[in-house]
Amino acid sequence: MRDVFRQEGIKVEPHYTIDTKGVIIFRLPNGGSIRDTGAEVHYTIHNEQAKNIASKLAQSKWGNNTQIEGGVVKSMSLVYTPHLGSHSNGLN
Repeated sequence: MRDVFRQEGIKVEPHYTIDTKGVIIFRLPNGGSIRDTGAEVHYTIHNEQAKNIASKLAQSKWGNNTQIEGGVVKSMSLVYTPHLGSHSNGLN
């Protein structure tokens, strides 16, 4: 994450917290935030820097096969199956 911050011109160390569910919440100096839930990366929707960093974080996790929609970046290779309550790679 330090490299991504540097690429965006942020010179301070990434500030983050981890909530009780294991979600990593990164705070940006400009007030934006990025939340990594493991399955998705959420960002402050009206903050271009947060969107760029969230996209780069997602690509570092899942490669270029990601989709950005409404403040969320997710992997296109993960398929959510609500009746099972888990993620699969779509090969089941």
